[in-house]
Amino acid sequence: MIFTCDATAMYTNIKTEDALREISKYLRKIEDTIKHVDVEVLIEALELVFKPNYFKLGDTFWHQTSGTAMGTPSAPAWATIFFALYEEILIPKWSSTIPFYLRFIDDGIGIWLMDEDPE
Repeated sequence: MIFTCDATAMYTNIKTEDALREISKYLRKIEDTIKHVDVEVLIEALELVFKPNYFKLGDTFWHQTSGTAMGTPSAPAWATIFFALYEEILIPKWSSTIPFYLRFIDDGIGIWLMDEDPE
């Protein structure tokens, strides 16, 4: 069966502290593969961008108190990385029943092999 999925309100449902923790842990894990980047400086930059969580709408500035502000230029990359970290856990777990899966930001498509006998 072909399926599609959509993360509901993906940006606003990503808790800043959770994302900072998980993305920081991931960056430190792959630090040896990205030698041209100072990982600790990158993590500090992420904190500077995402902790205050201000965005501009028209001529006004707003402070988003929950989740990631959609107008933040780096929000798509932030959300994509955060989501991908969970996919690294979930996709292998279901690889025998989901042989194909692709995602673009918050939209996904895949193939699910249904088991006739779930027992």
